[in-house]
Amino acid sequence: MKHYFTILLFLLLNSVVFSQNNLEDVTDPEILELVKKANECSQNRLDNCDKIYQEAINLGEKKKEPYVQYLYYVLARHKMQNGEQDDAMKIYDDQFPLIKDEMLKISFMNLRGNYFSLKNQKDEAIEMFLDIAKILENRKDYDKLIVNYFNTATQFSSIYNFEKHLEYLFKAYEALQKSSDKTLEVSLVAAIAEGYMSLKDFEESKNWAEKAISIPTDEKDIQNKKGRSKAYSMLAEYYARNNEFEKAIDYSDKSVQEIAFLKSDSSIADALFKKALIFYRKEDYKSSKDEMSKALEMFRTLNLTPKITQTLLFLGLACDKTGDYKEATTHLLEHIRLKDNSRLDQNIVIVNELTAKYENEKKEKQIAEQELEIQKKNNQRNIFIGTSVGLGLLALLIFGGFYQNKKINQQRITTLKAEQEAALLKSLMLGEEKERKRLAQELHDGIASNLVAVKLQIENNSDSDKLLNLVRDTHREIRQVAHNLMPIDFEKENIVKVVKTFCDDCSTEKQPIIFQSNVEQVNLNKDHAMVLYRVVQEFIQNAIKHSNAKQIDVMLMKNEDVLTVNIEDDGVGFNLEAEKKSKGLSGIIERFEKINGQINIDSSQRGTSVFLLLKTV
Repeated sequence: MKHYFTILLFLLLNSVVFSQNNLEDVTDPEILELVKKANECSQNRLDNCDKIYQEAINLGEKKKEPYVQYLYYVLARHKMQNGEQDDAMKIYDDQFPLIKDEMLKISFMNLRGNYFSLKNQKDEAIEMFLDIAKILENRKDYDKLIVNYFNTATQFSSIYNFEKHLEYLFKAYEALQKSSDKTLEVSLVAAIAEGYMSLKDFEESKNWAEKAISIPTDEKDIQNKKGRSKAYSMLAEYYARNNEFEKAIDYSDKSVQEIAFLKSDSSIADALFKKALIFYRKEDYKSSKDEMSKALEMFRTLNLTPKITQTLLFLGLACDKTGDYKEATTHLLEHIRLKDNSRLDQNIVIVNELTAKYENEKKEKQIAEQELEIQKKNNQRNIFIGTSVGLGLLALLIFGGFYQNKKINQQRITTLKAEQEAALLKSLMLGEEKERKRLAQELHDGIASNLVAVKLQIENNSDSDKLLNLVRDTHREIRQVAHNLMPIDFEKENIVKVVKTFCDDCSTEKQPIIFQSNVEQVNLNKDHAMVLYRVVQEFIQNAIKHSNAKQIDVMLMKNEDVLTVNIEDDGVGFNLEAEKKSKGLSGIIERFEKINGQINIDSSQRGTSVFLLLKTV
């Protein structure tokens, strides 16, 4: 959702680019006057614009003008801009089958892609924009391909596929070199800088941001100024990451000043928000709070709920740092409420999407699977034998190792006195960590190496994509398991860094794990740190494996002598009472309570929230 208005901007720009020539085809002076009046009404967000468009359509049909479908298009575009997406698509469904003009078809298809994007149906949006690209590529229409590729890149970014995002930005850049229209050059180059920043290639991000700023532009062009603002923002982020905060703030100021004339635009609010984040990282919490408050006010004016939700979180953290605890609590509670409402809305959309898709996809999926089975039958036999052996050995190794580990722990427990709980905990953890190290080594050197060989064999067979992906996933999971089992020396490592690293390692494009904290390190007893980390690790892994969540949020907060960790997902939830009876969850709770920690779990169809509290002294 964070790219929502970037998407909308370029989709609507795309619609204008694709359709502006059609206005020249409106030859009747009376109809032309009505369309111009309606367009002006729409741009100024006035009432009753629909009636003016409809009046133009009725007159066009009465006079049997050939461009009536274009008039339907501008009405659909107006409805899309006005938030009436479903009504716009009704016009699409009625008119699209009748259209013969190729460019008008593209204009309608672009609206359809816009609709899918706003409904969070990203795969369908991408498919629609790729269909448009095929037509434009055949026409060698580079001017429109620039915008089309830009749109496609933005869609990939919204689903966290930053590699594809950058790939299509470069496609747009290549099209730009073949075009005489350089209108979007600054915005495109700045977007490439942002793409490299998303991939954590900070030097390339800096290079492209500096290139964007150096491009000669028309200083009156709003699109150019927005592009320059983004480029300055990327440079600010680069220097902030290198702790060169004076340079970072200087570039943040330039980013804001470049578009300061935009009084009611999300771009200026975004620039203020990013400037506030740099102040926060500099530990100038008062300045961060002031800039964040300005950004929040603008986001509220624009009614951008996702941006409001995000800003409330960081404003609450800044207020906490400045000692404004009452204000901090107010902002954080509103953040939680908006986030819960957003999850509920997303779940409703998901249910509706799945219901609509099920019948259409069921038969197609069955046919595709049968054809794939026939095509790869011989290949699968050998590969599945190798993969099954690898997975079987993996399962035996993991479960056998943990069974042995559990048996060892039980024997130790029986030899210790009940009153020596502290010593018991330390001994158990030491044995567990040694066992984890042994298992990690065997997983990495044995099974993982075998699966690499299987993967290489499959890669030589171009018809084995599905199986190749299976083995790649298996290999990645083994590496993750090995990584997770490795012991951590909390005398040298800090719990904040370790939890963040674990979240980053487990995060994927399809299931991102967002880590946030108000501190960079916490002084915690090493044994307590180990228990806390293993408990956090367990809940995150459970969410990954069982929740079907689209996103997992982990928030680690330190307030005076209390450390809290909140783990939330937007998945399917689970039966809490039934799970509490299982050894797995009850063991986690018991283990955490032994170090005087408190744990609260809330799970429903909207997702699961785990709240951990531990005193640091």
